[in-house]
Amino acid sequence: DIQIRFVKSALWYHGYGRPELYRLPSDGSAGSRELLLAFSWLLHRINLLEQLLARNRVRTGDETSVCTCEDDLTNSQKGRTEIAPEYSLEDKVDVRYLQWLHGRLRFQWRSLHALHQEQCKLLHKIHLFTNGSHMDKILGHFSVTETELIRQPENYKQLLQFLESETIQLEAFLEWKQLEQVYWHWMETVLDDMAEEGSMCKSQDAHTMKSTLPKGDSCCHWAGSLVGKIDRLSRALMTVHDQLQELVTHRKSAWYEKVKTREEELQEEFCAAARKTQEAVELKLLDLTYHCALKIPKMHGSCRLVFRSKHSASKTGFGRSVSKEPISTVSATEVIRELQMRKASLERELKQLQEECRQRMDEIAEGLDGVICISP
Repeated sequence: DIQIRFVKSALWYHGYGRPELYRLPSDGSAGSRELLLAFSWLLHRINLLEQLLARNRVRTGDETSVCTCEDDLTNSQKGRTEIAPEYSLEDKVDVRYLQWLHGRLRFQWRSLHALHQEQCKLLHKIHLFTNGSHMDKILGHFSVTETELIRQPENYKQLLQFLESETIQLEAFLEWKQLEQVYWHWMETVLDDMAEEGSMCKSQDAHTMKSTLPKGDSCCHWAGSLVGKIDRLSRALMTVHDQLQELVTHRKSAWYEKVKTREEELQEEFCAAARKTQEAVELKLLDLTYHCALKIPKMHGSCRLVFRSKHSASKTGFGRSVSKEPISTVSATEVIRELQMRKASLERELKQLQEECRQRMDEIAEGLDGVICISP
């Protein structure tokens, strides 16, 4: 039951919106085909196999994750928020529990940041002490894995096993890429079968409804009285139609008056909204002007940290690969400057949203009698 709930939660987090999966029983007695569809959806949506290869590859110990691209949170959250109200796994959540989770997350984040700083200091010592010892003059220093092998040479067998395992996974991935079209063709047939089964179920339900209706022979004895009832209903419907016409005319006149009053109110609200929109556009234009002026290529993913001396630090700092050819690098100071500008932009946007929320709360508080709200 815990595994099934975890799978449903993970799929909901990634935005999987098929309701049949979330209606499956928690004992695992049904739903193999739904799981197959969900697994195929993950293969296509989040590049599952590529992520597994990146996670299981042999690490050198000198990597770090760098991301300077803009995150489109609106699109990434759209799929999961559409299905959240109907298929949420937890209907009632205590606010105090969420506050406790938020505090715990902040504490763990600070602990992780402190550990990361300590790791950077140790990595700097390794690169500094082994600088000039590597055969590759472009790299110049040993990695963490190479330093560990120098200290404990007997661990080379374990490293060799890891490399062989990674090679097997890469070969399996290449074989999958050759047969991938066959798999997706098979999934199309599975979807077609499910669509046919759904149409057959609907036709069976319609046939059942028809079979419950009375036969024509059994209703002949009351057919005569039915005609008189139909005439009386027709006259009653004509009377109701005339009354509805009068009511509609009255409602239209009242509605036009309300619309005219509302147009005057919306004119004032539109002016205020236009000013806010203009301020937001000006803020975005400032950020866009800065990004266009710098022309820094956006980076995303894992990069290898490479030690450089002070006289060459302005030229290189991160290396994506190690070879005798010129490598694509970027200075750490450039990345720091980019992240600082991103932080300032997000802080300005946060202040703007907080101001809008404060104004909204003030409007709500004005409608409450006997309540005094003091802003923090």
